[in-house]
Amino acid sequence: NHNPGYYGDAGHHALEWTDRRPADYSTQAGTPGKMYGASWEDIAALANESGKGLWIITAIAATDGYVRELAQLLKRELKPELNLYIEHSNEVWNFGFPQYIYNKLAAIDEVKQGGSPLNADGEKKDEVWTHRRHAKRVVEIAKTFREVFGNDQSGRIRPIYASWSISPKPHFADVLAWVKATYGEPRDLFYGIADAAYY
Repeated sequence: NHNPGYYGDAGHHALEWTDRRPADYSTQAGTPGKMYGASWEDIAALANESGKGLWIITAIAATDGYVRELAQLLKRELKPELNLYIEHSNEVWNFGFPQYIYNKLAAIDEVKQGGSPLNADGEKKDEVWTHRRHAKRVVEIAKTFREVFGNDQSGRIRPIYASWSISPKPHFADVLAWVKATYGEPRDLFYGIADAAYY
């Protein structure tokens, strides 16, 4: 839930690969403003030792370059028989978290720049763009991982679209219909969906 900065903060809002916490860093505890997250090498080692598939969450601020580097690291480090479940940030739908604001501002900015699939159908509501961008990032991140892992290992890549079940139409039905119209069948893009139900 911690990001290096708010979307739009010049020089501070993007999470680059150099910002990650390496395995040999002096501590794996939180040091805001320095390194972010736990060491991916340690996370892969834990999965390897347990023999269990790995579920990871990519940070909301992770750049495309960060995602590609992460995919390359996990291809190297993770045992080839282990599956990899990938989620885009945590509770991106939750307006109480900074990643919701980050995603919304990024969606609005993307639409303002023009040529975005988020409003290619003429959609005017920025909240709808916000939901769509979350799914779009899952599609993009999964594509990068599949490219890095290669066709022979693409079945190991299991992207998860996660959202809010208390509001299923805008968060699931509408988004999945947009995904289908924009990218193709959701079942070909996502391994599964996950939901949270806060009442």
